[in-house]
Amino acid sequence: MDENLELIKVEIDSAEKMCESLDDPDKTIFKTILKSLNYIINEGKNENLESSEVGEQVEDMGVSNRINYLLKEAEIDLNHIEKVFRIEEDDFKVVATIEGKNEVEKQIKATLPILTVYYYCFGKEKIQSRDLASKLRWLGIKSLANLSKNLKRPECKPFVIVSGTGNNLTYQILNQGLKKGVEIIRELSSGSE
Repeated sequence: MDENLELIKVEIDSAEKMCESLDDPDKTIFKTILKSLNYIINEGKNENLESSEVGEQVEDMGVSNRINYLLKEAEIDLNHIEKVFRIEEDDFKVVATIEGKNEVEKQIKATLPILTVYYYCFGKEKIQSRDLASKLRWLGIKSLANLSKNLKRPECKPFVIVSGTGNNLTYQILNQGLKKGVEIIRELSSGSE
């Protein structure tokens, strides 16, 4: 099996070199496909994949592949993720109950998994305030007028960058935020059993 895998890797490398001679639109498409294959073969450990390319690759994946990408990162199965989210082709809903001592804690506990799903399943590192507020409102989380203030708290700084003002307010998840988001997803998925 390992010999076959090595042969496939060699063929992918060879195909990537052949892509260099193609016209630009074709080259981009084929390189994305080849990098995706390389990513799958290396079980998510592709050192050649730049983080800025993750979003482009995720957009090219079908919904089931995007969910599998999240499942692999969260190290949980589909039955567990369905206890937390309903992911569709172009949107998702949080279906788990988000608990917390107060609305601030609920906002933070819900925001990180939501931003994590946007990142892994839709290739979005940054989302508009109205999109996040809509998801939180659907969950029954209140005091959303203070959301940006709450996500700027010192305990959130390693996880989320809040930028802009008014209608241009955005939330960007950071690497530590993804890790924490995955951790919360695992907790929510096992707490529903």
